Amino acid sequence: MKQIIDAEPVIANWTVSGTQSKSDVETPEYVAGVTTSKSLIVSFKGPSDFAERTFGTPVDVLNKDYLVFSVWSQRFKGKRYSHSDDFNYAVQLQTGGTWFRFPTWDTFTEVVIDISDINQIDHIRIEPVKDFTNEDNLIVSYFVTCKVDYPYDIMEGVKDHLTAIRDQVNSNGGFKAGTVSGAAGDDKIKIEGLILYVERYSVVTIDDGVNSEKHLLQNNNETDFNLGQLYDGPVLLNSYTNADVYVSYEPIFGKFEEEVVVPSMTIWGFAPASSVTVLPSSRMVREYGGGSFMELESGMRLEFPMQIDLMARQWELIEQMGDIVRRFLRERHVWINGRKHDFIWTGNAESTFPDDPTVQLYSITYTVTIEVKESGVVKLPVSGAATLDVKVL
Repeated sequence: MKQIIDAEPVIANWTVSGTQSKSDVETPEYVAGVTTSKSLIVSFKGPSDFAERTFGTPVDVLNKDYLVFSVWSQRFKGKRYSHSDDFNYAVQLQTGGTWFRFPTWDTFTEVVIDISDINQIDHIRIEPVKDFTNEDNLIVSYFVTCKVDYPYDIMEGVKDHLTAIRDQVNSNGGFKAGTVSGAAGDDKIKIEGLILYVERYSVVTIDDGVNSEKHLLQNNNETDFNLGQLYDGPVLLNSYTNADVYVSYEPIFGKFEEEVVVPSMTIWGFAPASSVTVLPSSRMVREYGGGSFMELESGMRLEFPMQIDLMARQWELIEQMGDIVRRFLRERHVWINGRKHDFIWTGNAESTFPDDPTVQLYSITYTVTIEVKESGVVKLPVSGAATLDVKVL
């Protein structure tokens, strides 16, 4: 489960020394995350330079294990990091706290740092650890803390990606179905207009240009609907006069135990299998020195099959949701806990038509396989070797 602490590093939020420059980067290849549009690039010349983001209220990371962010260096494209001198940059997360050295590679790559012994983050400060002969430009993007929980994290990543594509295609998450008027605290609404495809179990967004809220519709009498418990709850949060109502295509998981949602894009996760392919993995690096070392336990590579079920009572809605899913399949990657993972579309889409006249539900199922590598973890400290007086006989 992730916690985004700086999705788009804003220039105004970051401080640098007087001789440094900083600017935005909007090139997609150097922007991490599915909903972000920019990264930060900072120039560095040596150890006296820094880039720092300070949080007015420290970020609580008590139950998080890792900090993840993506970086790229214009000059330093390391091939191997086996000793502390191989690194060019370090990051500090607490005032007066530990410095974590991190690598920079040939490509824009995520870095994973163990923060299991940190309770809060009061700043993010990046500094060079050595003098540079020439100036270097460093890109940083999408700072996330997380506690790994598969397959929940994978389903959350797929949901975030589908939601982002849906909002690109439909600015209000769906299509306009009418208007509504009501007072804050009302537990029923009356939708005026064409009310196309609006029915029980639909999720609607009410928006008057100032306030917006989302509700699940329940028992209805033609155009009158009760509000359900999901989303923004069983009563209106604001008062509205002729506010627009949109039926939303909702990517969901874990909701069927609470209530049915139609139309919907439901994500299902299943037990993983061991991966047989080899993919580049993220690097987790902890600064060490003074003869102190840590034994690292490498994570497993796992393949998780995921199903995306599209369900609606009208085939037209199935087709519109299918367009959203196919756009997702064409991108062939998903961001999970701040890390980019590739996936493959496996098999053909399977259609199901209603055979019960009392349950008019159409569905299409897409299956993808997402490969993940569990992050390595610090296992135990290793004591230094004693000096031995060896004699060869």
